[in-house]
Amino acid sequence: MSEECLLVLKESFYDELSKKISSTAKVHKDSIFLTLLRERKNNVMQNLDNSAVFSENADPQIINELIERGFIRCGNDLSKYVMTAKGVWEVERRLDKISLTKLMDDIDEYKYDISWGEKLTDKEKVVILSLIALRSFHEKTPLNRKNGKKAIQNIHEIILKTIEFLNNSIEGFKYSIPDETRESPVNSVFARLVNLPQNTRRIYKFNEKEGKSWLDIYDEEKGMISEEKLSYLLWKVFGGNLSFEDQTKIDSFCNNILYTHKNYVYSLEELTNFIFADICYQNAISNSLFKIAENSALWEELDKAKKKK
Repeated sequence: MSEECLLVLKESFYDELSKKISSTAKVHKDSIFLTLLRERKNNVMQNLDNSAVFSENADPQIINELIERGFIRCGNDLSKYVMTAKGVWEVERRLDKISLTKLMDDIDEYKYDISWGEKLTDKEKVVILSLIALRSFHEKTPLNRKNGKKAIQNIHEIILKTIEFLNNSIEGFKYSIPDETRESPVNSVFARLVNLPQNTRRIYKFNEKEGKSWLDIYDEEKGMISEEKLSYLLWKVFGGNLSFEDQTKIDSFCNNILYTHKNYVYSLEELTNFIFADICYQNAISNSLFKIAENSALWEELDKAKKKK
């Protein structure tokens, strides 16, 4: 392509398109090409039309060459020409603003890469510890907010006890149940937890329509609890610097919650499926607390790596 054609493509088409986009949106990674990939089709067409070049203002020979190379095409108005994706790519490739590697990295980040393991909010910590204490480790034994009035009363008590325990255990903990909400106090705690599945690497599960929440920790085929997952959740709540005394207090708190409230929170059908009070699972929480020390550095690095991207 001649230098003259390239100059027209850059100054008459690309610069004008860049100016229009910059005035209405933030340019992503200094690239118009990447920015347009994230825009709605109508917005893309509007930006292209607003930066179109009238045919009467351009050299016909240059226009024909740019059309033949696929860098521009006729716009909605047949007397105007607009850039194509190929044209934007050509200019930005020469400006070192885009490359195949940059494109693949951006698509991977935008469409494929999920941000795992963000720091839990105080509210999320309340929910996770409540589920751990109740041993809601399987879809068949969830914390079910539609199990009736008695269950709701007990869930409310569990939440209040959990808030008090975390307030005494974690410096700077500030969560409390809102006084006035459109939902009931219990439902307000479990509402708007859209980030919690990602923040717990999909261990937290819920069915909002059925009012159910649980932790995906139990492997039914193997008949085993994943102490690694449980340990990870406890680390997310309490951090990695737990003394033996701290571990004992947490284990004792969880056991107290379970044996005080289990028979009132779970339905008869759920209690039939509830195996997590059996002796073989008795030490699951204490074992998981003990494992935090050996895994916390790895988890910190894994979660940090995702946040940097």
